[in-house]
Amino acid sequence: MKLLATVLFIFTLACRVLAGDTAYSTEATILPGKAKDQYLVQVRVSQMVEHAGQTEEKLISAPRVLATLGQKASCFVGSDDPKMETVAVDVFCPKKGAAEFATCTVTVKQGTRVVSKSVAKFKLGGV
Repeated sequence: MKLLATVLFIFTLACRVLAGDTAYSTEATILPGKAKDQYLVQVRVSQMVEHAGQTEEKLISAPRVLATLGQKASCFVGSDDPKMETVAVDVFCPKKGAAEFATCTVTVKQGTRVVSKSVAKFKLGGV
């Protein structure tokens, strides 16, 4: 299946969300997996912090999800500490020829409060 090799798509979602006084940056990249029916999603969630008059990114989490085309997949990174951020990633990439859209949702929470949510939905060309 030449699905991802032919398309060789790299989708990057970059989003900055302000949550109170805190800004977050989310980047998600979708790549072909090692097997021809797999895809890999790599996510980086950073908190934007001010240091010595400069804005810097402090990495919170960098989860990865490996899934099969046509199957939904999720991962969760975090702890029970309500002061720490947790990251949930939900992804779906359709099988070749399917009319569905690929989706990637990244949700950052602090305790039970959602501080950032990034959603991307796109149609894959040549799939």
